[in-house]
Amino acid sequence: MPRSRPTQGVPAGDRAPAAGQVDVSALPAGYPRDVTLAEGGSTVVIQAEQAGCDHLSAAAAEQTSGQVVVVVTLTRSSHGKKCPMHVKETPLPVRLAAPLGARKLVLRPGP
Repeated sequence: MPRSRPTQGVPAGDRAPAAGQVDVSALPAGYPRDVTLAEGGSTVVIQAEQAGCDHLSAAAAEQTSGQVVVVVTLTRSSHGKKCPMHVKETPLPVRLAAPLGARKLVLRPGP
């Protein structure tokens, strides 16, 4: 599995997508936006920092010849629940059916 480090740059063996290849315009504030490509572009790794009781997940929703849509879901704990006050690095790897190549990568919020 790729090992991403959001605060330390692109991990060895991974690469950043081309400039303008990633569209994060639909993501609300607080969602991760940093992306690397691993395993020859066959795995998109969203580099995230997850806090306390928050839970992040990502999954490929659509893969066409022109674009790949990945849905990123951020689930926050219910109010009143005690949560640890820490932040941890959480890579969110998403395996693609084929390498990303020149296709556009679109990140959208999940339910």
